Amino acid sequence: MAENNTEKTCEGCGAKCCRELNFDLEEPKTDEDFDSWKWILSHNNVYIYKDPKAGWCVCFETDCKFLDEKSKCMIYAKRHKLCEKYSHEECVKYTKLKYEPVLRTFEDIDNLRKSMQK
Repeated sequence: MAENNTEKTCEGCGAKCCRELNFDLEEPKTDEDFDSWKWILSHNNVYIYKDPKAGWCVCFETDCKFLDEKSKCMIYAKRHKLCEKYSHEECVKYTKLKYEPVLRTFEDIDNLRKSMQK
């Protein structure tokens, strides 16, 4: 149950989970790995972050093409299995996870590399 004994729902969230794609990344170890991460950040609406549970991830900020103008799923009854499995417990609306570090620039990657070499 959510705070105030109300059930957790998607109402009022704006479909945050439908506005990004997140994929696991291997921790960078070599020059080539760090260069690959810079290549990833060369694209618009992309960042890399460290999830306390999953480790390194890349996030592509892009809307699902099945969202309508009110941020509702137009294929909800036949939505993808991944969407069905997604739990309200994981939703950023209800969690207080803080991702650190969040990498958005080449400088961020260079700083991470320096910190990992210590």
